Amino acid sequence: MSQKILNVDPKKCIACAACTSLCPNSFTLDMNDPNAVAIAINPPKNDEETIKLSIEACPTNAIAWKPSK
Repeated sequence: MSQKILNVDPKKCIACAACTSLCPNSFTLDMNDPNAVAIAINPPKNDEETIKLSIEACPTNAIAWKPSK
């Protein structure tokens, strides 16, 4: 079984904080930086179902699972 990692596309992320609100242990966002975008924490520390909810909550579809290298 191949491993996967969370990825946030910085070109799509609008720093709405939906992902950090739902999965604070899997995403981070520096709210003090006006140019900040969400960053995925790998390996994620939330359960896969909750992470799925955060992916679905992203208004710009910036979050996706990617195969690990």
